[in-house]
Amino acid sequence: MLKRLVLSNLRSFDDAEIDLTSGLNLILGDNGSGKTTLLEAIYLLFRGRSFRHREISPLIKDGQTQYQLFTEFVGKGGENHRLGLQQDKQNTLIKLDGETAKRRSDIIHLLPIEWIGPDPQALITDEPEGRRAFIDNGLFHVKHDYLSIVQKYHRALDQRNASLKQNQDATTWDQQLVEYGSEIHKIRSLYIKRLITYIEDQLNDWNLDIEVKFSYQRGWSDELTLLDALKKNLETDRKRKFTSVGPHRADLVIKAGDKRSSRKLSRGQLKMLVAAMHLAQTRYRIDAGLSAGILLIDDLSAELDETNKNRLISAGKDLFPQMIIVSLTEAEIPELNQSVNTIHVSRGTVIKSC
Repeated sequence: MLKRLVLSNLRSFDDAEIDLTSGLNLILGDNGSGKTTLLEAIYLLFRGRSFRHREISPLIKDGQTQYQLFTEFVGKGGENHRLGLQQDKQNTLIKLDGETAKRRSDIIHLLPIEWIGPDPQALITDEPEGRRAFIDNGLFHVKHDYLSIVQKYHRALDQRNASLKQNQDATTWDQQLVEYGSEIHKIRSLYIKRLITYIEDQLNDWNLDIEVKFSYQRGWSDELTLLDALKKNLETDRKRKFTSVGPHRADLVIKAGDKRSSRKLSRGQLKMLVAAMHLAQTRYRIDAGLSAGILLIDDLSAELDETNKNRLISAGKDLFPQMIIVSLTEAEIPELNQSVNTIHVSRGTVIKSC
């Protein structure tokens, strides 16, 4: 749970500080006031990147050379932590409890973050990369050696691709790709099989008229081993200068009827489906005896009617010890019969927190 957030020179903000509580924290303000930047600061601290883009320059306030973020939070084991991030166009400095953090994974594991943005449908409608990241982010929290396996796989993949570009013998790296790639597939398959049951349970709890089917495509032919697939596609890879098969090409395919769900479901239905996916990952963690983390929601009302807003907030209240929601007005938030920590933002300034 986050207790305090401090930011300096992030986008339109000079300096700002907000206190956060357990339960519901509501960030209010007009469009363009900087509400989403507060969520972005949290995401940057715990994920190491923005949910908007990969560039550093737009994050830094005009006329400044760097931005700084700081938070005090309670970790998954109930311990208190202090986390700081300083970044300019060339360098990044992360400090955890006064010590320089050497690995981003050390931060990620401390507090899971589930983020539902203003256009969460992109998780389903965009390229497979986003769905792979969704799966991997979930696995980082429930299987702690998974990140190491993924890193080893990508190091071997980078070496193989470099060999392909230089017309060298790329097969030197095949054995490592097979070793780590097969393990990634095994771990993902088991995780996804169970995760799908959690998603379906959540959709049933909401009584939504959404019938979807999930299937995991591992990134190479089901009829071949990964080694055989690498051999079969070697000539194609040499021409294209990159490795075309492997778990880095995997996808979680989501269909409604016989069509991709993005073509069949409304935007509101897609948003609830994506929300169910995030809540399912949280239930998975909780049942594994791990921390629920915190839930961030940007623009709750977009695409959702009152019934579905109530469904989402009620489910979030049951699962998460802390929710942070961005909205235009308090009237857009369903009545929860609980105290709310309200933060008002105007033109890059926190004008009231109560």
